[in-house]
Formats: sequence, structure tokens, C-alpha cells
Amino acid sequence: MQKKKKFKIISFLLAAIMLTTNVTTVKAASEDDIMLLWSDVSMISSLMEINWLGVATIDVTGQVSAASDANAVEVIVDLQRKKLGTTSWETVKTFTEKTDTRFTHLYKTYAIPKGYVYQLAISVKAYKGSTLLETATTTYHYGVYN
Repeated sequence: MQKKKKFKIISFLLAAIMLTTNVTTVKAASEDDIMLLWSDVSMISSLMEINWLGVATIDVTGQVSAASDANAVEVIVDLQRKKLGTTSWETVKTFTEKTDTRFTHLYKTYAIPKGYVYQLAISVKAYKGSTLLETATTTYHYGVYN
């Protein structure tokens, strides 16, 4: 009797998972369907993790397109926080990394207190020499750290 109950529970869970799985249909895109976010910046990758000691690890990569004239990339990351129920973000710390290549990787650690919602406000800047070609921005939402 115990096996039948386990079987029913597992069957129910599998059915629920199948019903909630998001299926995306992909079609071939024409040139008119494609809209680029940026012309020089080709990628922004970001991750933030907080360990049990309250140390945030921030890992952000910025890259420019091979078709771009850019020869330098700068990554600027604002670690921001706010109290639950409030609307304004406060910048806690700003990190910057710049290289004279098409790729920049920023990896930082920073101790943070509990009781806040955290996010990363990220800017990736593409340069040709000292001339700024483009600034691309995105936000990585971490969520609540309690």
C-alpha cells in the first residue's frame, strides 16, 4: 500500500512539472525581425552570490563585437541596495575594470549586511583609443539577503 501512495505522489509531481514547463517555439528570423541592443558591445554577463559569512562575490564580463572598431572595454558595476518596501536604491560600492582588449572580466568580493534587497547596476563602455563609442547598461537583480 505504501508503494502505491509513493507512486501516486511521484506521478502527481511529474504531471505538475510537465504542466508548468515553459516551451518556447523558435522560428527563423528575417533581417527585419532582428533588433540589436547595442552596436559595439556584444555581451554582458553577470552573477552575484552571497556566502554564509555575508561576503558577496561579484562576477561581471563585458565584451565588444569583433565587427566593432573598439579596442578597449570598461566595466563599471554599482552594488546597490534598498530596504524592503522602499523604492530608492542606494549605491554601496562601485567597482571598475578597464582593459585595452575586446574583453574585460571584473571579479570582486565585498562584505554586505543582511536585511536588504541587492542588485548590480552594470555599464559596459566600448572605446576606440580614448573615444567612447558606446555605453551598454543592464541590471542584475539578486534579491533579498536575510
